[in-house]
Parts: sequence; C-alpha cells; structure tokens
Amino acid sequence: MTETAGIRLYIAAGCVACHGADGRGSTFAPMLPGHNAEQVKRYVRNPVGKMPRFGNDKLSDADLETPAAYIAALPVPETASRPPDAVEAM
Repeated sequence: MTETAGIRLYIAAGCVACHGADGRGSTFAPMLPGHNAEQVKRYVRNPVGKMPRFGNDKLSDADLETPAAYIAALPVPETASRPPDAVEAM
C-alpha cells in the first residue's frame, strides 16, 4: 500500500468529508489516528452512531484494506493519548 493510494481511497470513499483530510475528526466524527487497521475495517462494516455502513457493495474487502492501512499509519497528535471514547466500541 502506498500512502498515495491510501489517501485516494480515503477521499473516494468519502471519509474525508466527516473525518477531515488529516483524520482528526470533526464535531460529529471521531478522530481516526490511533486505530489499527482491523478496528477501522470492523467499524466501517458495522458502524456506531451516525456513520453510514459501507458494505461490500460500496467498498470491497480488498479496497477497504488500503484506506484502513492508511488510517492505521496516521500519526496520533501529541495532544491525544488515545482515540476518543465515542469509538471505543470499535
């Protein structure tokens, strides 16, 4: 997985619209850095809260690997010690 491919699929899948270009989240979407690829894949398939579900019809398992790896590689901001409580269920 290249970082460029990860960014492209992160944008194409619509993640950037809610989680932001750097994955730091928004007032209605959690911060993504600090999650591993398995957590990301599980949450994309079975979201909690207002996030829409992305089934195989929207994003294949193979295609999900790339943005999940990209998100897992995002650096955790120094001001955050762990992902926010809203996504602990991941």
